[in-house]
Amino acid sequence: MTTLPTRNLSFPSMTALKRRIPPLGISLILLSLVTGLLLSLALGAVDIPLREVVDILFGSDTGSAAERIVRNARLPRALCAMLVGTNLAISGVLLQGVTRNPLADPHLIGVTAGAGVAATIALAA
Repeated sequence: MTTLPTRNLSFPSMTALKRRIPPLGISLILLSLVTGLLLSLALGAVDIPLREVVDILFGSDTGSAAERIVRNARLPRALCAMLVGTNLAISGVLLQGVTRNPLADPHLIGVTAGAGVAATIALAA
């Protein structure tokens, strides 16, 4: 009776991840996230200056229309978009890690087909 060779299924350690992403890369990623967030709060149907957006975010309570737009409409939408993007990135990394395939996509395990069935059921109901 022959046995199959086993594979090491452990995830990389934090030190291995730190070696892969240099500190400059992390700071550029964070800078781009903050810049994108500020631009998504400032630009829209009503353009609000960046300085006013920063003042609104850090406690200026003026009761103006711009403050209501930023706090009630744009900030929740931007935070939700960031959370959705983060979750999609994490799910992609997990899918690629579990299948050990750097080109893995949702079609590989049938997630897309399941989502299509769920959408069809939701539309039919």
